[in-house]
Amino acid sequence: MKKFAIGLLVFAALFFVNTNIGLAQEEIIQEEEELIQEEEQPKEEQLQEEEVIEADIQDEGELSKSAVEKYYKEKYEQTFDYPFEVVWEAIKLSLQEKGYQVAYEKYSQTDEGLYKGSIKSDYCVFSAGDDTTFATLKKYSYEVPFIRGGIWLNGRMEYKFKLKENDDGSVYVRLKGKISGFEDFVTHEVHFWKSNGIFETRMMKNIERNCKKLNE
Repeated sequence: MKKFAIGLLVFAALFFVNTNIGLAQEEIIQEEEELIQEEEQPKEEQLQEEEVIEADIQDEGELSKSAVEKYYKEKYEQTFDYPFEVVWEAIKLSLQEKGYQVAYEKYSQTDEGLYKGSIKSDYCVFSAGDDTTFATLKKYSYEVPFIRGGIWLNGRMEYKFKLKENDDGSVYVRLKGKISGFEDFVTHEVHFWKSNGIFETRMMKNIERNCKKLNE
């Protein structure tokens, strides 16, 4: 009888342990699935953005007039309802995700205790090779410099950010982008010009996405 009672206790203990292990495994699986869904959602949003942009591109590789009006702005600006340090780190994270390095960063406080700062990326190559670069430049440029017989070897992009903390704790961000490319046949020089706004629009969306992520 005593052995039977001990057996019951051992069985109960094992059942309790196995049940808790099973529940713990289910919780881990559920957490992993939630993390996967969180990771896939931004990717799906980015894919949707890409599809919209691709739909705006004409057969010759340039944006339609209506698309240029849609993306291009004299200045790209947005106010983010997040703390200054969150927006600051979100900008650097967004640059890193796109393969950019921070070439310059500096921030300070005003007499009122509000933050302001600047971040500048390095030049990052988004196209290389004389067979495809010109078409890619047309896709992302407001107007590629006209060089008769020119051969473009690469296309690069640079971002400059100005940040300013507002009295209510929100942060104003102004973004300025610049495209450059090396022409090898006629001028043998690097030329600089304006983008059509696709890169800047994407970057602002990525910053907003990363602000939300970092603030959680």
